Amino acid sequence: MLRMCFPNDDKKQVSTQYAPLCALGQSLVATHFFIPFYAATNPLQKTVVYRPDKILALLLSEMVGCQTLIGVNYTVKPDKALQKAWGLCSCPDQSTISATIESFDTETCQTLEFLINQQFATYSPLRHDKNDEVIIDIDLSSIVVCGKQLEGAKKGYTPGKKNKRLRKVVRIYSPSTGEIISDWLVPGNFVAENVIKETIERFEFLMNLSTREQRQRFILRLDSGFGEDACLNRLLARGYHLITKMKSSRRASKLAKEVPQWDDAPSQNGETKRVFALVGTPKRYCRTTKQVILRFQKGDGTLSYQVLVTTLCGWDDRTLIQTYDQRVAIESRFSQDKQGLGLAKRKKKTMLASEVLLLLGQLAHNLLIWFKDPLIQQGQLLLNFSKKPVESGLPLPQRNEASVVPETTTSLGSQKPPRDSYRFSRLIQHLQSYGIVRFIRQIVCISGQVSFSGTKVALIRLNPSHPLTELVATCLERLLLPIKIPISLGEI
Repeated sequence: MLRMCFPNDDKKQVSTQYAPLCALGQSLVATHFFIPFYAATNPLQKTVVYRPDKILALLLSEMVGCQTLIGVNYTVKPDKALQKAWGLCSCPDQSTISATIESFDTETCQTLEFLINQQFATYSPLRHDKNDEVIIDIDLSSIVVCGKQLEGAKKGYTPGKKNKRLRKVVRIYSPSTGEIISDWLVPGNFVAENVIKETIERFEFLMNLSTREQRQRFILRLDSGFGEDACLNRLLARGYHLITKMKSSRRASKLAKEVPQWDDAPSQNGETKRVFALVGTPKRYCRTTKQVILRFQKGDGTLSYQVLVTTLCGWDDRTLIQTYDQRVAIESRFSQDKQGLGLAKRKKKTMLASEVLLLLGQLAHNLLIWFKDPLIQQGQLLLNFSKKPVESGLPLPQRNEASVVPETTTSLGSQKPPRDSYRFSRLIQHLQSYGIVRFIRQIVCISGQVSFSGTKVALIRLNPSHPLTELVATCLERLLLPIKIPISLGEI
């Protein structure tokens, strides 16, 4: 059986710059979350006296906001409390991590991807969501790389970056939960037609969609890159609902000439005025669709036309337009991952090494989402004076009555409502608006001290001078009741 080793540190209290992340790491260790990853990557990790886990150290560096690999030496490596809470015996150097990533072969990379997908299937709220309609965004985004010697670095189209060598990331994203269902890397000259088949195969495998009835629950929201007739017919034949944009601008202009009357459309940015109309003679696909044409004026004064295509014929036209406009969230989240998790700056020569970095970025994103959402839910329950902690997707041991810490032993009185409910409510609303970047910089990076009892976290003290400490501490303590980790606001 694989065992994790720990640094020989006689100190019971250790300072850390990432106290909330220590709590998350201890919960993951308690549920043996990373044991399958140890088994998969163990052959590529050299053992001398101890076995530092390079992959876990790299994951941690992404979760604390390191933009490049060398950031490991200045964030994770000096933080002994963070290492111990996450089950690391030591933190390897950046050069060692880089060499390990470059040693990955195809089989090991596929195994790592399978394990990440397996954890997603286990802990994702989306997999257990029984709603009738679930919107899924699919996008093909670009990452600029320098030098044609990099594998997969090809000249491709991306707005505002002409003649740049790119790699592209295909992302399947759930806007309702904020989770990344899948990320994978393709050469920079790939377009939607090159990836649509594999995209659907991955999505159906990850969501276990074996029948047409199961696929009909999902509404795929796509940009005009996926608006080719062949792409749309492929998706329609599989039974999915669609909200997408037709690719051909010539066809859109032709359809606009047949419109007798235009109506005002909801504004996308509050400035650009748009009008819309229902297409009288829609383009024919393999299933019945409704098509709405939009007209707006560009900066140079010329008119531009766009045609929205949907299978949701019963939806109101304005609702359809507003729903498609919300697709901007996937592009915003991708930009946040570039800034917060360093996706744009972590570049490797081979596609396999870059794929490993992308996979770990996907896991880091989802772990932070699974950590953030239960914190908010606990705070909302506390405002409603609920004494029962919410069941969440966070990988924690099963809660039972024997595992609950009595009220008298908690340091914050977490079973009691907050004294200033209005301020607490505003802080929760503030936290709900956080993306990955702000969550890392303002929540994950709360400093503190961690007390250990042997190899386990016994107490976490958060820095009381941080403006969000009271909110995070109160919600975090309720969330960690099953593993008996009290939270304190004592002096650091």
